This record gives sequence, C-alpha cells and structure tokens, in this order.
Amino acid sequence: MTASTFDRWLESLRAAPLFGLGRRFMADRDLLLEAEGLAADCQFDRALNVAKQLIISLKEPVTLWQYPWRQWQIRPLFDRIDPQVIHWRQVVADYQQALQNAQQIGYRDLGRAETIVRQAISIYPHRQGAALLKEIQRLQQGQKWFRLGLAAELTGEIATARYHYQNIQAEFPKLQKTCQQRLTALAIADRNWAEASSLSKDLGDKLSAHYNGLAQYQLNQDLRLTVLRIVQRYLENGQLEEAWQEITEHLENVHNDDLLQRLINEYIEPQFTAIPKDWSGRFQLAQSRWLQKGGRGTLHDWAVAAYYRFLSEPDRLDWLQELLPIWFTASMNTNPNLPNAQVIASQIRELVSTMVDQLPDEDNKKDFQLQWQRDMTALKYLGTPPTSGLRIQGVFLSPGFYELFQSQIKTVQLPDKIWAMFYTPWWQSAIACLQGNPVQAMSVKPAINPEAITGASKFAQQFVAYHEGCYYLQCKPGGFPRWREAFPVLEVAKEQILKSPEWCSKVDQLCDEHHSLIWDVSDKKTFSRYWYSLLHTNTALEFMNFMASSDDY
Repeated sequence: MTASTFDRWLESLRAAPLFGLGRRFMADRDLLLEAEGLAADCQFDRALNVAKQLIISLKEPVTLWQYPWRQWQIRPLFDRIDPQVIHWRQVVADYQQALQNAQQIGYRDLGRAETIVRQAISIYPHRQGAALLKEIQRLQQGQKWFRLGLAAELTGEIATARYHYQNIQAEFPKLQKTCQQRLTALAIADRNWAEASSLSKDLGDKLSAHYNGLAQYQLNQDLRLTVLRIVQRYLENGQLEEAWQEITEHLENVHNDDLLQRLINEYIEPQFTAIPKDWSGRFQLAQSRWLQKGGRGTLHDWAVAAYYRFLSEPDRLDWLQELLPIWFTASMNTNPNLPNAQVIASQIRELVSTMVDQLPDEDNKKDFQLQWQRDMTALKYLGTPPTSGLRIQGVFLSPGFYELFQSQIKTVQLPDKIWAMFYTPWWQSAIACLQGNPVQAMSVKPAINPEAITGASKFAQQFVAYHEGCYYLQCKPGGFPRWREAFPVLEVAKEQILKSPEWCSKVDQLCDEHHSLIWDVSDKKTFSRYWYSLLHTNTALEFMNFMASSDDY
C-alpha cells in the first residue's frame, strides 16, 4: 500500500461512523508518535508518561461485537510501543543508579563523581542530574578554596587563610566544623586566645578540646598578669582595700592561684590587722560593689563588713537588721567547690543566729528570731544549696534580703510556688500554716485588697485561705458546725484546691465528716449545695442528690 493510499485509509478510518473506533485508533496513534518524539529528544520520563496513557487506552474495554475490530487496530501499535518502553525504563534506571553512585562517592572523589554524572546526563539530560553536577562543581570549588587556605596557612599568610576558611564556612555547612578547627589554629598562631577559646569550645573532638584548654590557660595567664598590674598600682598608692577586693574577685572566678592567695595572706591581711578598720565605710563600699557587679565574691565581702560593723557597735540594732539577711544570703551562696561547703554554710548561719539569741531585750529578740525563722523556713523549700528560688545579680537571695533591699534591685514576678510565699507580705501567715497553727495565721494576715493581688501573693493568700477553711471544717468533740465561715474562705482558695488533688481530697473528706454536725435539714441541704459547688466531687454529688430525694429530710 502506498503512503498516499495509507493516509487515505487512515482518513477514512477517522471519518468512518463504524462505532467511533476509527477516531480512537487515530488518537492512539498520535500518543505513540508523541512518545517516540519525546524519547528522540531524550525526554524519557515524559515519554514513559505518554506511553503509560497509550497503554491504558489500548486496554480500555469495548463491547463484544466491537472487540475483533479493536484487536485488529491495536496490535500493530502495541507491538511497536512495548519494546521501546522496556528500553526507556532501562535508560531511566541506569541514569538513577549512576546518580546514586555519584552521591555515594561524594567527597571521597569529586572528580570521579563528576565523570559519572556527566556520562549519565549525556544519555539522559534530566534536570536532576544537572543539579547534581552543579552541586559537585560547587563542592570542588570549596575544596579548591580549602587547599588555598591550607597553602596560605603553611606560608604564614594568616589573613588570607582566614579569608578562605570563612568563605567556605558561609557557603558549605558540611565543611563548617573542619574550617572552624583551622580558624582555631589560626587564632592560636595569632595569639588571639579569646577567639581560639570561642571557636573551639563546642566542637567536641579531642583536637579542639586540646586547643580550648591551651586557649583557656593562656587567657587565665593574661588575666592574671592584668590583675597583678592593677594590684601593684593599688599597693603602690596604699589602697589595700581595693587591692584585696581585686584579688578576691579574681580568685572567685579562677578558684586557684597560689601567688595571689599568698599575696593576700602574707602581705595584705597583716596590714589590715595593723590598721584600725572603718567597718561602716567598708560596708558601704562592699554594698556599692555588689549592687554594681553582683556575684558571690562581692556578696561575701559585704557580709563580712556587715558582721564586723555590727560587732564594732553592738547597740546598733538597725545594723543587725541589715546583717541578718545579708549574712543569710551569703551562707546560701557558699562556693560549692569548697570542701564541706554546706557544713561551712551551716556554721556561718549558726554564728549570727547565736548573736540574735543573746540579745537582752525579749521583744527585740523575738522580732529578729522571726525574721531569721522566715529565711530558715524558706531554705527548706529552696534546697541546700538552693536549686530554685529568686536569683538576682548572680546569687540566690533570701526573702529577708529581697524585702530589705528591694528598692535597690530589680523587681521580679514570683511564681506560684510555696517558696515564693516567703517573699510576699503573707510570709508570717504561711509559716503559721506550715506549723499547723491556722489561728495564728489568721491573726497575722496582711491587710491587702484580695482583688488587687497577683502572682505569688495571690498563691499565698489562697494557701492561707485553704488552711483557714480546713480549720473551720474540722470536727471537734463537743464542737459546733462552722461551715458558714469555712466556705467563703475556701471559695477564695478554690483555684488552687482544684489544681491540687491532695487539697481537694482533704476538703472533700472534711466536708464528708462535717455534715454530721448539722442537724437542721434546710441547713444540711444548703451545705450540700455549697460543697458540690466548691469541689464537684462524686462524694459531694451523691450527698446533694441524697438530700434532694430523701424523705427523711
């Protein structure tokens, strides 16, 4: 059949009304030609997608009497497309395997990886291979920069080497750790110990740990020389106080410097003992330094000055008023690196506690003992040494300290915790509750608008209200029901009662015991509604339902 005859035959099939099968044949043929055209352009993935559409079309069902004609149409098309699809799939599979092999080789041999990818995209120029080739070439550029950095480093061109390593860090995250190691080495070569320490501290490998140790040692040596120069200048000017302060602050950070410790013990301290001390002046200086710098060392200096200032004039109770919280806070922040640190802290607290017990006036003694008791009670909940609490200026503050110097330090929002109550005006009531004395707690409650308080003060108010309400609900032999007094205060504590299973269970138990004291039926029903409204427990619900349905009441 000639080409023109074949074309005319196809056109006749296209126009033939024979069940529409001619048009389907032409559509299938167009898909075949499109797939072959895409494959000729090496677009094998798109060719496979079109071939998939063709095969689906070829397999679409027809009616029984159309079947022989349809089979006669599709056989040449199917025979032609099937071997090509097998070839295209193999090309794509080989291409994917080549890219996978190149990725596995990676940094080990970027040149070989580049060759594999180039060969793959010469057969199948897909965008995935082009992207991988571009990334390999980018990594090769990174390697080139790294070699340039190493060469500059070997010839002592530190600035050039640093430039290359920093460029690599910005462009290649995978090489960041390696470049950071080289930058650390450059900083050490340049004697820039602070930079070397900063670069090496978080890398985690042994070499970086060695670099970091070397940098820290040199930093400490430089700092030590700086401190010695400052101390020398102070001593030349007769400023013993300032020299002593400079050394103690340095020792607090370093923990060990025999030369500077010997300078204090053998030179500065003996001169201190020979000079009458103005402890009031030293107190003001130490207070000023702590407020400016914070820290454990300046706090302990302040505590020592407060102690000796009071001993110099033991009738000054206002000085004792300041000594107690400063001394207690210093004991809370004893250096944990000291041997038997907590034993020392306990002995420090005992020293001043004894001074309070020896006061001649009983009223003054009770006031100071109560203040001391406040800080001691708080310490039970803060831990020894403290693991939580109010931390300002780098140290944990006692409640008494915070109250006394609150105007000079920043105010903080305290959490809803038991320890935080001791930093609020409710601290006396809270202590009385913890001691099982709710009557005392009620008598010392602060006169505060309940609707205006928030945070820790609100929690403390609810804590006291809970204990007060439980006190009213207790069944005492020969007692009488006081539920009308209990529920208003329990309503104040409702938020915390519902948060605490222990509190809720306690109130529920007391209510269950308390209703037996109530004889009036109407009161008993009212009580049951208050109980359920407060707690919503099953026990409260059962009793309220019982009262509502009981014929006996």
